[in-house]
Amino acid sequence: MPAAAGIRPSFTLGGVGLLLLLVGGLLQGLLDRAGLVQRFLDRVAQLGVRLLGLSLSLRFGRSLGRRRFGAAGGQQQRQAQDRQQDRRTCDRCAGSGAVEFRHDVLPREGWRYPTPMDANRWRLDGRLALVTGASAGIGLAIAHELAALGAHLLLVAREEDPLQDARDELAERHPAQDFMAMAADVADDGDRQAILDWVEDQGEGLHVLVNNAGGNVSKAAVDYTEDEWRGIFETNLFSAFELSRYAHPLLARHAASSIVNIGSVSGITHVRSGVVYGMSKAALHQMTRNLAAEWAEDGIRVNAVAPWYIRTRRTSAPLADPDYYEEVVARTPMRRVGEPEEVAGAVAFLCLPASSYVTGECIAVDGGFLRYGF
Repeated sequence: MPAAAGIRPSFTLGGVGLLLLLVGGLLQGLLDRAGLVQRFLDRVAQLGVRLLGLSLSLRFGRSLGRRRFGAAGGQQQRQAQDRQQDRRTCDRCAGSGAVEFRHDVLPREGWRYPTPMDANRWRLDGRLALVTGASAGIGLAIAHELAALGAHLLLVAREEDPLQDARDELAERHPAQDFMAMAADVADDGDRQAILDWVEDQGEGLHVLVNNAGGNVSKAAVDYTEDEWRGIFETNLFSAFELSRYAHPLLARHAASSIVNIGSVSGITHVRSGVVYGMSKAALHQMTRNLAAEWAEDGIRVNAVAPWYIRTRRTSAPLADPDYYEEVVARTPMRRVGEPEEVAGAVAFLCLPASSYVTGECIAVDGGFLRYGF
């Protein structure tokens, strides 16, 4: 029996089939003379042919399979080995519960992929953030939002008294966080350098930079003086560019850091804020995209938000006109103007580890204004 266990099924079936054919032929010759039933003999012969055919198909099928797939099988095996070699588990993911990642290029030293179970994805505990234009409106709302997420704040604005009032308000609302303030004009390059010296004196580098300071003088294009339009560019664009450049070495100290620029829908489509304001914000959006691509390898993400009408001190005068207000909300699908806290929420998201794969984007905070057709 052990010897029989090694017999191939194809040989067994072939032998039985051939034997049935021989027996069938012999019996047919003998029984034809006896006048016995021809149908029985035909069935025996058919069974023999089928068994013989099955035997041949099994033998040739295996042989053909080896010839057809033999080389490819070796290649597939080598590819599988290569894939296994490529599937390296990042040591920063090991033990974190994260799935195994395939890395062509490992991230910067110290970075760890946030996982769905990582509560810190939605926190900024211990991070240091610099916010310009932080004494009121959108800037103050952003400071509140980042502080609520655990960040420590460095606040910059031109006027000292409103800035100190904002600092006191933040300290009272978020007693566990640290708040420091510096009165400075971001449109002045000497002040910009002083701001970054002040940040560097903290000795921690910088995790978040929010370029929020901005200004506008709304006129017809032919009515601007050179000082006016250059001043708008200095405040809205050049300040953000220079502060980002000066802050780069401080941001690059950390494995992951973030810049968020406050743009405007005016930089995307025509609104009645004036051509110079729109030009400066459009340039700011493009600066965001370029820096995002250039600084990604340094672990610095760069994004922007583009608000529509937001209820602030600056917009209170035009929105006080009932007719103008109705025109604004008529072009806004959500039928209202936005609140500073709604811009702050988008900014905070772009600063969080949860948005770690988002860079070079400009998120409209506009109640659907840019998507509204006619």
